[in-house]
Amino acid sequence: QHDLYKKYGGVYPLAAAEAHEEMIGEVVQEALANSGVSQIHLIGVTHGPGLAFCLNVGVNKAKEEARQRDVPLMGINHLEAHVLAARLENPSCSFPFMAVLVSGGHTLLALCNEDGSYELVGSTMDDAIGEAYDKAARMLDISPVHPETGDVCHPGVAVEALAASGDASRYPLPIPMRAKQDCNMSYAGLKSALSRTVLGLQKSHAQQIREQAGPGGTSLPSRVVADLCASFQHSAVAHLTQKVKRAVALHAPAHLVVCGGVAQNKRVRESMLELGTSHALPVTIPRPLLCTDNAVMIGWAALERMARGCEWHDAAALQYEARLPLDRLHPT
Repeated sequence: QHDLYKKYGGVYPLAAAEAHEEMIGEVVQEALANSGVSQIHLIGVTHGPGLAFCLNVGVNKAKEEARQRDVPLMGINHLEAHVLAARLENPSCSFPFMAVLVSGGHTLLALCNEDGSYELVGSTMDDAIGEAYDKAARMLDISPVHPETGDVCHPGVAVEALAASGDASRYPLPIPMRAKQDCNMSYAGLKSALSRTVLGLQKSHAQQIREQAGPGGTSLPSRVVADLCASFQHSAVAHLTQKVKRAVALHAPAHLVVCGGVAQNKRVRESMLELGTSHALPVTIPRPLLCTDNAVMIGWAALERMARGCEWHDAAALQYEARLPLDRLHPT
């Protein structure tokens, strides 16, 4: 759906759902053909949390397949699937452990128990870290195109790529909630600080902007944009890292899992691995392809729940749930 990112500057739910509806039959058929699987015993499907339009498409398709094949259906919390993907990647990642789940819609810290229960120890009070990256891209008028490869990409990935060539010290931005001793996070203040900085720089670079973009143009010089991306990323990741350190100090986990779409960000990965080294704490981060939303993690989560003896769902009764908290997920 990267072409939709480019067209709308990010996720546009209705257009995404229409694309899901148009492609899901072909995608399922092609995946089964390429897998070499001849017999299906269980179907797992994301039933929340997420965008209602898109969840509805997936749930309806799964119910149709379950009826046609006469096999059980299991609804999967996609946050749990992100967490459990670490155990697919690293079989030695045993319960209990602490998960750092970072994505476009969620930013949370949770203790993950062997019985399939989850205890929330910290979360964002406003924007998720991935959402903050997307908003930064819009503020800076960054196209969802990778600056090095020219490929269409997620807006947050474009911000990360530009940050790599920027100077984070040139336009320093605050690290949120440094004085707060809890494990909660907030990215709204960082977003506001970036907005104020961008408006100020647009005024100070007004002449250069007019010469480059013409009357009404707002795009800052590319060097300035790269520096702002670097500063934003520095503060965003430092904030996350400080709160994870706090949670580790309070709960002393035996293993740390970092998962979700933003876990593919190189600076996030580096910072979490550095934290693990400094605390002699094993850290598992799935490969980037398993960090973003994917069907493999849903299938794996279904297998994990099946192994725990969890009950199937009635195919006729299963409904999507746009809001489906991880810490209220029933173990069975």
